[in-house]
Amino acid sequence: MYLQPNARCIAPLKHLWQTAFGDDPAYIALFFDGTWQRSHTFADFENGQLVSALYLLDCFVVLGGKQFSGYYLYAAATLPDFRKQGRMAGLLEEAKAFAAQQGRAFIALVPGESSLTAYYEKFGFFTAMHRYAGHLQGELCTPLSPITPQAYYEAAAALSEDRFLWTRENHAYALSCLAYNGCLPYAAENGVLLTDGKSTEELLAQTLPQRFGGSCFAPRAYPGSEKQPFGMIFAADPTLKQALKQKTIYMNLALD
Repeated sequence: MYLQPNARCIAPLKHLWQTAFGDDPAYIALFFDGTWQRSHTFADFENGQLVSALYLLDCFVVLGGKQFSGYYLYAAATLPDFRKQGRMAGLLEEAKAFAAQQGRAFIALVPGESSLTAYYEKFGFFTAMHRYAGHLQGELCTPLSPITPQAYYEAAAALSEDRFLWTRENHAYALSCLAYNGCLPYAAENGVLLTDGKSTEELLAQTLPQRFGGSCFAPRAYPGSEKQPFGMIFAADPTLKQALKQKTIYMNLALD
């Protein structure tokens, strides 16, 4: 069933989240203290007990210069005792129907585990997003200047690649999740990046910073990097579906 935002729902939703994913309460609060009010929640109950839920967050796909509106499927979870009963399948179909009613062109997701790819394929999702990933030798000692989340969003929105794109508010939420684990946005030479000083969650630059090391993810190929699948899409819009079957798009700031 579709849940309207209601304070009475927060406690059982938080309980389900923590049981399924094991996240800290403070991390879970990042979502429920603001982003949840902007999301669309679908939930299943057993004798009044919340046993399964998922959330849809506003987002876009930019392909060939055209922007398509859609949803990102987030934090899909079922209590252990109620799994393998078709509960999540029912919620997924409800979410797809809701997206169609709202005129959205797609639903995107990044499977929390690679083993879930086959599961989502049963519901019409297909691999349609990628990133470049690799490990660079050296130390992260290029000069870095802290920037605001707003400035980082502007850099992400200005990319020329065909790509997945969050709304400004949901992009800020994704950054807050990374910041919780010490990964922050910086300006570096001719681009921007998200790093914890050891690895880089995203590098938006024309060239690599000097003496840059650690694992790195980016929308563009760089020496030693490999293109890897990184997300799936259910495309209700036939034009978008046909285009994505022929060409994958960039996505990195995933929420699973």
